[in-house]
Amino acid sequence: MTELPFHLRALPSEALDILRLYFADPAAALDSGSIMDGAHLSERGFGKALRRLVTRKYVEMVSEGIYRLTEPGKRSLKELQAWDAIAPELKAAPKEPRFITRKMIVALPRVLLSGQPTNVYVGFDEPSDDDILRDPVNLILRVVIVNGTEETGSERAYRLTNYTGRAAFEVTAGGYSKARVRVHVCQLGDDDSDVDADLCPGMYVDVPVTLDTSEADGSLVAYATDIFIREEG
Repeated sequence: MTELPFHLRALPSEALDILRLYFADPAAALDSGSIMDGAHLSERGFGKALRRLVTRKYVEMVSEGIYRLTEPGKRSLKELQAWDAIAPELKAAPKEPRFITRKMIVALPRVLLSGQPTNVYVGFDEPSDDDILRDPVNLILRVVIVNGTEETGSERAYRLTNYTGRAAFEVTAGGYSKARVRVHVCQLGDDDSDVDADLCPGMYVDVPVTLDTSEADGSLVAYATDIFIREEG
């Protein structure tokens, strides 16, 4: 293991400190007071970190104020233990990049008409209080349609801020009964010269396709997913 796994890097340091409290006994059920004392967290800091762990399904509340690791949490704990064992000096250095979560929304017609260019909209919702960016982040948005006609995929630069925003992409469905629309959110690698494949999360949507204009439905349907974004600088 050369670096902390991506899903753990996406957690705030306070959440990792909570996980470390379970090193001695992964099956332990810890009360909120013991967790706050052991991780040296304020009540507010504890609440924010715990929400992340519960959202990621690493921790569950077994009774009022009592928390225990889930099976995914125990697997993540082993990864964190392995990382701590080989990189104690890196663990202490405040150089790990910060990852935030933003909700990406993809809107497209309910039924596509074969051979007819149509718009797919890709946008982002406002961030939660925990995921506010210090500075805008430069992204590359990619939209590709599978089973479409040639050259229907495209990409463009997008500047992510703390406000809502969207970009439009044109795609054309082919002659199949369904088309798969893939959307990827990419960031540049450390040298800013190429896209880092590990930083291209995304989603796909399968959409019905028709040859009959009377069956085409241009009303937009929205789909959403959470995307991890690496904060620059």
